[in-house]
Amino acid sequence: HVGALQGSLRMGLKTKMLVKGTMAFDTSTGMQANVSAKALNVKLTLPTWMFFTEHFETGVTLEPELWFVGGLGPMKGMEMGFGLRPYLNASVMQKELKDKEYVLDTEESHLLVAYPYKVFGLPADMLCSLKVTSLGRSQETSLQMSLGGVADYSDSLARFVFGTAKKNKLISSPIKVSLLRNGAEPPLATAEVYCREITADGQCEPAPLRVKLKFWGREVEVLMAVVWKDNPIHFLMTKVKAISFRVPSMSLTGAMPDWLVNKASESELQVTRNGRVYSVPLEEGHATHDGLALASHTVYHLGRSFMEGWREESGASGKADSPMAAASLTLLISGHVAGVGETPPVEWGDGAVADQTLALPFALAGEGRAFQGKGALARGVVDLIVATQQHANFFLKPYQVEHYEVGESCAVYWTTVQVQNFLGVDRGNLHPTRFTLRTLQVGIDGSFQRTSWSDEVDLTCTQQNTVPLHAYSDHPRPCVYEYSFPVIPRFAGTTLVLECTWEGQNGMKHAMTSTPIIIARQEGRLLQLQRLQPKADSVAKVPFRAAFAQPLDVVWSQAALQDNDEQDRRLLESELPLNVSL
Repeated sequence: HVGALQGSLRMGLKTKMLVKGTMAFDTSTGMQANVSAKALNVKLTLPTWMFFTEHFETGVTLEPELWFVGGLGPMKGMEMGFGLRPYLNASVMQKELKDKEYVLDTEESHLLVAYPYKVFGLPADMLCSLKVTSLGRSQETSLQMSLGGVADYSDSLARFVFGTAKKNKLISSPIKVSLLRNGAEPPLATAEVYCREITADGQCEPAPLRVKLKFWGREVEVLMAVVWKDNPIHFLMTKVKAISFRVPSMSLTGAMPDWLVNKASESELQVTRNGRVYSVPLEEGHATHDGLALASHTVYHLGRSFMEGWREESGASGKADSPMAAASLTLLISGHVAGVGETPPVEWGDGAVADQTLALPFALAGEGRAFQGKGALARGVVDLIVATQQHANFFLKPYQVEHYEVGESCAVYWTTVQVQNFLGVDRGNLHPTRFTLRTLQVGIDGSFQRTSWSDEVDLTCTQQNTVPLHAYSDHPRPCVYEYSFPVIPRFAGTTLVLECTWEGQNGMKHAMTSTPIIIARQEGRLLQLQRLQPKADSVAKVPFRAAFAQPLDVVWSQAALQDNDEQDRRLLESELPLNVSL
């Protein structure tokens, strides 16, 4: 029988076993043992079944164990065990086909996993999921947002097991990949690929498998891990690691202008990778022979990461659709760009990635003609920390893009564990830990802009929880923290990520960000403009909000004064040059 079986099969076996065992001990040859068994009074209940197939064959192996207690000379109470493996085979076939000769097929069958984990070249801010179809089955990924043209997926590997197949069937069956905008049919684009070659460790060549999709005059590329072997999930889980980074040291060289050096206490290093921008605060240290020393005492956790995604930072052409997808470093001092540079390359090699801390040196240069020929303005080191996936700090929820209305609450769950002396808090820590949660507004280019909202809470994690764990695997169950995030009116019409920070051992600070959440715009009554009194002196004091770039009726509905937001009131009462047609 090939394929999924929907039905039942029952058969029975009853027997009495006559077992004979002998044991002899000789000082020259040692201990010799022999066991024989004979089945007596065998009664076989013929199979009864409720399924339809031309031919069904099953084999059952029994594994009884026998233990003998005895003695040898002065040694008493000795125990010896024997294991038997009787085998029973049963075949079921249709009556008209019973005379057919069935040839035993010895070709190996293995499980197939086709796992998509990254998409390059997407339009910024697009919400999309991937649908994979193979061997007659289909499965969809979670809904993720394109940040900087890149979308990452970390769904459970078990969801993308497409059943067993023999090699001939595997290489002749297409793997179809569809891109679903907002996770809905019909797909924007669909393409098929084949697994033509299989390596000794069960991976389809080339690895990763690249699927090219075309829509809206652009080409996007999906990276997939396709594995055909007996235990593909265990094999792929060996490629999942806990990734974090920090900047232990950096120094400003003599080429850095004095007016920037004097403001070094207001500096931060922006690490841009995979369409995400991480802001690492820097603290001013002592002067060195190279210049003024800076350092960060913050570890940024990227959670569980599929290491094949780190090997493939951009598409096949070596260049991603957006510059945000390229790994880069930007030094900001008092809000000014003081230096830019490339993230140093990581030599992962072809084999498995070991748990390690990689020290990656970098140099930052100035932008513009004023800095030409001056060399590096800053030099430093990024520590990339690779650990086993059980030591990851990450958000369990939201794990995909979620939508909320103003007035609702978003249930947030995360976990922290101890990796080394300076990473995280203890697993299962029963004492409350103080966390600070902040909101970062997501820009259309994937950058994060910190807002004024924050909340400090003391929480205790619980091991007894039922929170679904989607990141590659649902084992082991982590100790989970829970928080209810309030969706207040000021967040209407924005896309946010939550940043969670805490202090670990040795005073080291830690930070991580969640998957984006989208807050719907508020709708209300249209305001009457004749009731508004312009205030010319308030124009410069009121910052323009992103929502003001939308049609004016959207601004009115957001500022219907239902929430008594004074900033919205002042914005509408300002003397602004507007061209309105109703």
